[in-house]
Amino acid sequence: MKKIKIQIVKLGKQKYNKLFAKLEKYKSEIFEVEVYEVSRPDCDYEWGYTFRTLEEILDKAFDEKNYDICIGFVDTIIEFNYFGKRLKDNNIYIVSFFQVSDFLITEKIDVFNYMLSTIYRYSTRSILRGKYLTHDETRGCIFDMCGEKSDIIYSCQNPIICERCKSKIEDIAHPSGFVELLSKEILKIKKSFYHRIAGFIKLHPYLSLGMGMISAIVFNILSSFIYDWIKIWHI
Repeated sequence: MKKIKIQIVKLGKQKYNKLFAKLEKYKSEIFEVEVYEVSRPDCDYEWGYTFRTLEEILDKAFDEKNYDICIGFVDTIIEFNYFGKRLKDNNIYIVSFFQVSDFLITEKIDVFNYMLSTIYRYSTRSILRGKYLTHDETRGCIFDMCGEKSDIIYSCQNPIICERCKSKIEDIAHPSGFVELLSKEILKIKKSFYHRIAGFIKLHPYLSLGMGMISAIVFNILSSFIYDWIKIWHI
């Protein structure tokens, strides 16, 4: 299938600047990105940017000739304290890190997962020509509405495409094999290996202790065997 070309717009210097460099190196068969930075005007930090202001900024920055959609990222609060919003037609979106990053870091989830989940969500909407998929119920689905902002943690670690969303996608014209490809790619959205191991140990302390003891015994036996084998070959 033809990749969705995405213009990523970083609004000003941000706390998570490194994530944008990581995003440019990310490999996907669904989308490709290029990152641009634009300055942002002063805003009321109690109420944040209005959708109108954000739309004006991104509409001006959006290169419609070379990109299919534009996604802006900002690290301050936006109107209604949303974490994401479609601003114009089906090709300009805004995403905020405000509060979301705190929820994710508390759960030991990489903030980069949040970037990916939103990009996959908006890419899918573009492929489906703007068809609405999100749902109120939190299912760990990449299309969760997340009425409670903290629920974002469920679609940023091992997300799924729920059966309802799969069914809706199947009813909409889309490239052959798209659902399977999307399901495969969102498997990358998971905790780091270190935090998965740490989480397992926390949930299963006695099992982890037993496995550690068995591993130590096996390692000791193997070490002794290798040592004896080396001695024999050097005699």
